[in-house]
Amino acid sequence: MKSKRVYLVVVGLLLVLLVAAYGVAARGERNAGAAGAPVASYDSLLEALREAGLPASAGAEAEPALFSVEGKVILVGEQMVSVYELADEAAAVEAAGTVNPTGTIIGPVIVDWVEPPHFYRQGNLIVLYAGQHEALLFALGELLGEPFVVGHGMFGPLGE
Repeated sequence: MKSKRVYLVVVGLLLVLLVAAYGVAARGERNAGAAGAPVASYDSLLEALREAGLPASAGAEAEPALFSVEGKVILVGEQMVSVYELADEAAAVEAAGTVNPTGTIIGPVIVDWVEPPHFYRQGNLIVLYAGQHEALLFALGELLGEPFVVGHGMFGPLGE
């Protein structure tokens, strides 16, 4: 009787490990854009958002320039997504490190957000979306992974 219980516990633990391993592999695969390629540029993110069924179109330059490069905007309906393409991944990691945990200080710039800001980093990209549009947040999460900062807006953090 005791050996049967031990067997069931071992099988249960193996199932948990298998499910966890699958989840890690799935997260690694989901950060892909057009044709399964990783989202690695403004253009590939624009295309990936379109393929996700969102009405994405190219916008103007992002204001203000928050990082060491000018950003470009992707319009998704009335929502704005700012994309900053840095020289390489190391530069993006360094730039991401200038964002405080609430997203209100980015390097020397202090920002008061109306909507909660969501900062994503993948490869040499930093992507910023300040808003709560569920379909867009879902698509950005699928394409870029979890945000490295989710801040507060005047209307409170996401989910409040």
